[in-house]
Amino acid sequence: PPDQARPVAAELPMDVATFTGRRREVEHLCGLLGAARQEGPVVVSISGGGGVGKSALAIHVAHRLAARYPDGQLYLNLHGSTPNTRPVETSAALARLLRSLGTDDEAVPAEVEEAAGQLRSLTAGKRLLIVLDNALDAAQIRHLLPGHGAGAVLLTSRKVLTELDGATHLRLELLPEEDSLALFARLVGRDRVRAETAAAEAVVRQCDHLPLAVCIAAARLNARATWSVRALADRLATDRHRLAELHVGDRALRASFAVGYDELDAGHARLFRLLGLLANADVGVGVAAALAGIPERQAEDVLDYLVDLHMVENHAPRRYRMHDLLRQFAYERAHEEDDADRRAAALRNVLHWYLATARAVCVRVNPDAAWRTGIGPQDLAVPGARLDSHQQIQAWIKAETANFPVVLRQAIGELDDGPSLAVGLAAALYLPLGYERLWKDQYTLQELAADAAGRTGDPLQFAVVQGDLGDVQSQLGQLSDAIARLRDSLDAYRRLRHPRGESSQLDRLAGAYGLLGRYDESIDCYRQALALDRKQGDRFNEGITLSNLGLTYQKAGRFAEAVHAHTESIAIHRETDSPFGLGCLLGNLAEARRLAGRPDLAVPLFREALRADDDAGRSGTYDEAEHWWGLGRCHDDLGESGPAQECRRAAGALLHRLGLIGAQERQLIEAEAHPPTPEIIRRNT
Repeated sequence: PPDQARPVAAELPMDVATFTGRRREVEHLCGLLGAARQEGPVVVSISGGGGVGKSALAIHVAHRLAARYPDGQLYLNLHGSTPNTRPVETSAALARLLRSLGTDDEAVPAEVEEAAGQLRSLTAGKRLLIVLDNALDAAQIRHLLPGHGAGAVLLTSRKVLTELDGATHLRLELLPEEDSLALFARLVGRDRVRAETAAAEAVVRQCDHLPLAVCIAAARLNARATWSVRALADRLATDRHRLAELHVGDRALRASFAVGYDELDAGHARLFRLLGLLANADVGVGVAAALAGIPERQAEDVLDYLVDLHMVENHAPRRYRMHDLLRQFAYERAHEEDDADRRAAALRNVLHWYLATARAVCVRVNPDAAWRTGIGPQDLAVPGARLDSHQQIQAWIKAETANFPVVLRQAIGELDDGPSLAVGLAAALYLPLGYERLWKDQYTLQELAADAAGRTGDPLQFAVVQGDLGDVQSQLGQLSDAIARLRDSLDAYRRLRHPRGESSQLDRLAGAYGLLGRYDESIDCYRQALALDRKQGDRFNEGITLSNLGLTYQKAGRFAEAVHAHTESIAIHRETDSPFGLGCLLGNLAEARRLAGRPDLAVPLFREALRADDDAGRSGTYDEAEHWWGLGRCHDDLGESGPAQECRRAAGALLHRLGLIGAQERQLIEAEAHPPTPEIIRRNT
């Protein structure tokens, strides 16, 4: 009988019945793979971390496109990241594909190059779809690709296979929350999820929206008839137990992560697992370098390699993070492979990096605050970041502010010398955060520092923290608590015979009394502080205290005395030949002149204040916004509505950019002829 034609290969695994979401990715892939070209095959690579759903997406898309490839659909799992399974050798993969295309076993060439040539011959001119799932790397699959024709190849790999010429790459991210919840509902039943929606949302959140984790969690729930969704959520709630819970049958999230980890060399593996020790998920290059004790350039190279493996995410320039489940895996590996002393040393290096950076920033924003660098440990193991401009300092504070309390809590809880480190870091960060008007963040740090100072028993640390905490409470309007703490701090400094600290607390107490409208008490405290400054010969601090006294005179309506105090303050400041703070002092004098009925004299002073802001690198700060607003008030007083509005708009734009006013208030400033003064400026002038 004549030879019967071989059936067309249709090797795709069954489509995932519960495939959910990924609409944008599916349409994108279908568009790429559906546009077959005559000049050569379309090659598309899907990369992503373990358990993110690469294979499910590839198989789903392949089924949707199968009809467009009438010459067959080939599928091969290359086991590049299958737990407890060795990756398929290229020669074995070629043999498998050739057999699928009709080649008898004995006719399959033994040599890789010859077999690859035969594959190209058999696929030439055919509309074939080849799915190469779970590839280890580009070397494993380079010989498996057709040479020309109208076919297509769809690849999946944990790595970004950038070495493949002409390939299009899709990085697969975690599922959106809505899709994660929909997947969980399809697996356990929509009625069950509707009945316990909050618990279901907690489950998928604890699974980090990772599809494999969601599937394992659902399987655990389905296998236990007595469990509620809330019971599952409660079991997943403890970070340190979560990976153990995400295990069912032969599927385990820990095993999936281990495949990628075991491929790392010693240096990459060490940084990966040490990252798991940090309580803060968001990490800059400098922190990573300090953690591993390596140069920043090397740390960045290692982090970028881990990004290519989808083991960390590069979410902003020079900043990286892991999703929570991978961080937990890294934490486990660190506790298995690094002894307690090494873990503590790595964590201490990070704290020293933060402390060294914060101290340098503190002195940069106010050289007169150098005394704060003496609070806490002095022998630091690593240097901090080099920040040469105010813009760099602002960027660092913006990037790290959310991390500061996390770092302090970890120091206090995990290091023997952590409480002292925490107090030192809070003391160094106090002024940089204050100058950015981040009072709520200051308050959080100072509360933690107060706990830490109670543990150290150091009387100077107690005095510093009580004073800083009282000062920020005053800024936040908690005036009765502020005055109590400032008095405690004042008494502590007096016991220590520390006149500079005593003067500072008197200055702060005066400010709190002024906010309460108790101007006589405020003026009395300022005068006591001035006497201490003059006795010590501290001209810089004397100038600052005089300016604060002038502000109280302004609020009390004693404008001539305010002008005198501000003028004397500026004279002292010019004598010290420091650009720091000059803009603020000039602005205070300008406002006093305006309130005294001389806006014509105030205009040049406000303009000089703006130039001083720029000279001191304080452009783009709250101070600049305040000076633009004050200049606008002067133009209003002079009947110059156009310039007044321009000045207010400049102030509003800055305040909005700094997050100190909302979009609606900025729009009001833009639109109104005479908008109300923003609360933050009203409170500070």
